[in-house]
Amino acid sequence: MTISQGIIKRSLQQLLSNLIDYAGLFPPAQLPLQAAVQNYAQYRQGPDRWMLGRFIIPAQRLNELSMTAANSLNTEGPFAFSIIGASGKDEHDFLANLNHDIEAIAQFTEQHEDRAQINVFEVRFPLTVLDNPERAKNLLREMQQRLQRIGSFRIFIEPPLSEHWLRHVSAVVEAASKYGAGFKLRCGGTTAAAFPTPTQMVHAILSCHCQNIPMKFTAGLHHPICRFDASVNAAMYGFLNVFAAGLLVDRLSDQQLETILTDENPNHFVFDEHVFAWATYAVPTEKIAQLRQDFLLSYGSCSFDEPRGDLRALNLL
Repeated sequence: MTISQGIIKRSLQQLLSNLIDYAGLFPPAQLPLQAAVQNYAQYRQGPDRWMLGRFIIPAQRLNELSMTAANSLNTEGPFAFSIIGASGKDEHDFLANLNHDIEAIAQFTEQHEDRAQINVFEVRFPLTVLDNPERAKNLLREMQQRLQRIGSFRIFIEPPLSEHWLRHVSAVVEAASKYGAGFKLRCGGTTAAAFPTPTQMVHAILSCHCQNIPMKFTAGLHHPICRFDASVNAAMYGFLNVFAAGLLVDRLSDQQLETILTDENPNHFVFDEHVFAWATYAVPTEKIAQLRQDFLLSYGSCSFDEPRGDLRALNLL
């Protein structure tokens, strides 16, 4: 893909490449399916398509997509999807929902084989499972076996935010490490209670880094830099803050990681041709590319326009 030369610094280019998974179906945008798919199709043709990742859709809306918006899949190259699983209140409910999701994916893939690429599956584990690491591992193993019947999937497990967050993160990390899955970290939502604390964010990022577990992020990352948002009465993490913390996770103390996550000064985030720098710490462009591929994969956003608009306002794009 062509990227304007001489405008975007190479370190930022590596950080932003295929960074944003489009989640237009989800709050706060919550667009009708046809409108969201048409947006994604347009973004795939636009000059900033190099920043675009996958289209995020619940498995149970794939049939609706086939019926109402399949014509939008006819743009050049297959659409890349990340599928959201239905979860459940316990293992039995979870696996019953998984069977429905697998059926929906298989049917959609058969209908649109040349126009759809589906190999990422994201799901929230039930709280009942996360209280016992062995149950979490067993459920992930069963998930993998069932999904393998219809294809090859990269699985990302999300622990719900709860009073037992640290224990539940450990259960997901232990299971993901054993079975080669990834970790999905929810960074906010539509209420203040949906935002993990900086300490919780740091714990999740450090835990995944120590066990070489890839991460995806979702929710709340509407802007590049951390800012207070009156609509949710909370400080919203910036996607540059979150990914910068990931880039420097092996260089900073826990307190410094909390500081970078909550840093509201865009001038502290410096990109040039060779490095990204924050404070006295720098990450070479080549390492950014490697970490984006292996560790810090992407984040879901209900808007593709808002992040780009903010980056332009900061003279980064």
